[in-house]
Amino acid sequence: MTASAMEGDRKQCLDAGMDDYISKPIDAPLLLQTVARWIEASVVAEALAEDTPEPAVPIAATEPVRDEARLNWLEKALPADRFALMLQSFLDGTEQRLARLHAMGLAGDLDGLRHDAHNLISICGNIGEVRVQKLAERLQIACVDGDRATAEHLVPEIEEAGHDAIAFVRARLLAPAFAPKAKRSGASGSMPA
Repeated sequence: MTASAMEGDRKQCLDAGMDDYISKPIDAPLLLQTVARWIEASVVAEALAEDTPEPAVPIAATEPVRDEARLNWLEKALPADRFALMLQSFLDGTEQRLARLHAMGLAGDLDGLRHDAHNLISICGNIGEVRVQKLAERLQIACVDGDRATAEHLVPEIEEAGHDAIAFVRARLLAPAFAPKAKRSGASGSMPA
């Protein structure tokens, strides 16, 4: 598993000796299908049959802001305290990352922007913040290509979408309906990577 999801990364990883390839953000059905290819276990077959969210729609003119099904799936899959910790970690890390993006955008630091864009792709994709994820993918590509003008244009868009994501996650964390439950059915006790 890798956070490298650029075109050509799959071939490069397989050429380097990996047995298979899967990139972040986690697509639960794809992860289980990949694992199923490598192990024989009825548990994998059962897990594939469970109701899991469809991957988010690719970026387009009607680009979704978020895939709430992914966050709902995580809430069901994790114990309440782990889910709350994951959301708080997202809030803390994303606020810091957005502040760094702003400063690096002003300084024209393409390497720094690329690094934080790469992290946002994974972090936001894992919890279903599709708009931020897709904008960060564009920023990462612009930085790799040395396209300073596109990078400078994308930073404020990512900041706006990121602050919207923060507000949504904060509201979700503070919602009365989120009151921690003693035990969730199906909770594994471990958070997907």
